[in-house]
Amino acid sequence: MKYILSFLLLCFGITTAQKGNFNSEDLKITPLIDGTLIIPEQPAKMPLAIIIGGSGPTDRNGNQMMMVNNSLKFLAEGLYAENIASFRYDKRIVKQMKSNSLNEENIDFSQFIADAEAVISYLKKTTDFQKFTS
Repeated sequence: MKYILSFLLLCFGITTAQKGNFNSEDLKITPLIDGTLIIPEQPAKMPLAIIIGGSGPTDRNGNQMMMVNNSLKFLAEGLYAENIASFRYDKRIVKQMKSNSLNEENIDFSQFIADAEAVISYLKKTTDFQKFTS
């Protein structure tokens, strides 16, 4: 628990000290997957972290309908401060909920795997990073 708290404080400290403009770009990967790419200003190739939200209908910032904490946004901003690019995306269920097209009976874990694969494939084809981490 002590280590988790230290990590969160580190991320919070980096992001609050960092406040400012980020080189970010919103990307549409598939009709159900939208996300944000943040790229630090650095001439050489840099690593790219792909941030995938946890359980439930989590958006790219780490929020759910009744819980706003921006944890994934803070993580991305902390990575930016360390010259690491990141891409985070809304889970497909978020977009389905917003458009009232969610059918819970059709939700399958393999869809989330396919979404992650689509993100990786898209970024490998359209960007030039040193290495990917997720």
